Amino acid sequence: SGTSKQIANKYVIQTDTLSLSASDLDLLSTPQTLVSAPGAGYFIQPLTITCIVTWVSTGTTQGNYLYISYDSSSTSHYLVRQRDFMKSELSSTTFVFGGANDTASNGTRSASIDDEPLKVYATVDFTGNFTMKWFTTYQIVKI
Repeated sequence: SGTSKQIANKYVIQTDTLSLSASDLDLLSTPQTLVSAPGAGYFIQPLTITCIVTWVSTGTTQGNYLYISYDSSSTSHYLVRQRDFMKSELSSTTFVFGGANDTASNGTRSASIDDEPLKVYATVDFTGNFTMKWFTTYQIVKI
């Protein structure tokens, strides 16, 4: 009685979206940000990441790995890795990744994840003609 409680909205579970067109498939040379850096003293705790791929006319023919990580310069440390993402696919496909589907045995990042963005990147710049819509559900956690 007589008091009010507040909670910063960054502590609430939220979902960010990222839409990538067929011209945005260069995920080796141009990693994309799923969730922006949260600020010093905080980290992103992903709960689930969904990618809805709309196949337009061709999948990719390249062998590849798709990564979700706090450090897009590393293929040794990651949160999730998907082998042969959209390779030879001939239809629309949905991928749902949990927070730790395929975490590297040597850890998610070789340093702290304090104030790091969450990125998606790949070992190739994809060929093909498809679009991706990413939904990243996460919470910001105070360290």
